[in-house]
Amino acid sequence: LCFIGTYILYVIFKMQNMSDSAKIMSNRTYLEPKMDILSSILNQIDLSSSFYYRTSFGGKWGVSMPEEEAIARFHIVSKGSFWLSIDQEKYHSEIKEGDILIVFKGLEHGMSDTKESRILSEIEFESKSNLTTSNVLEFGDQESKVTNIICGHFSFTKNRTHPFLLALPNILHIKKEDNDHSSYLKMVLDFIDFESKNNKPGTDIILKKLTEVIFIQAFRVYLESNKSKVHYFNLINDLHTKKVLDAIHK
Repeated sequence: LCFIGTYILYVIFKMQNMSDSAKIMSNRTYLEPKMDILSSILNQIDLSSSFYYRTSFGGKWGVSMPEEEAIARFHIVSKGSFWLSIDQEKYHSEIKEGDILIVFKGLEHGMSDTKESRILSEIEFESKSNLTTSNVLEFGDQESKVTNIICGHFSFTKNRTHPFLLALPNILHIKKEDNDHSSYLKMVLDFIDFESKNNKPGTDIILKKLTEVIFIQAFRVYLESNKSKVHYFNLINDLHTKKVLDAIHK
């Protein structure tokens, strides 16, 4: 009985100590890591991405990407080049190897090997294409000069009227020579290429995260090259307004 009584007192003592420890822990203030403004904004608008496929377009080719609201399509040229046409914006440009193109607001746009090539609808183009087991969309003569493009889209599922989204340009064309982190970006693109070819367990989530990295990198380059312009994005790097934006985006 003496042993049992002593054991009960020991258990009560331990429980009291645990209770006191819990109180101390609950009253303790922990320093949470501060999130930078851009990361906070991207969390608010819920940036996510979808990877479509890699392309291998040979010979004469042309495809029209239809208008689709609330997404931003991206095209990254890993080999070759193509001509971009956005009639709504009266924008025509050659997208070269190493360039990153993001077309916001789901604008309709045409892609082709030359300015003069016939452009097919997306449905007709895909009906004449072949999607390989390694997730490569092939079109045209594969023995001739081919163009490889990594294609997909970004979506913003929350707060679509956020000033960040409203301030984005309709077209973001990051040229290889303007990208200070081109070697770093090449590693990301090589990793995307490897994952899409091998299709191992977890590939989908890896491709999703890697393409989100591309969006952030492209935006960084755009931000750096537009420092002289006064717009919402300048506030992200402005020390005088940083505290205000921190408070707004909490």
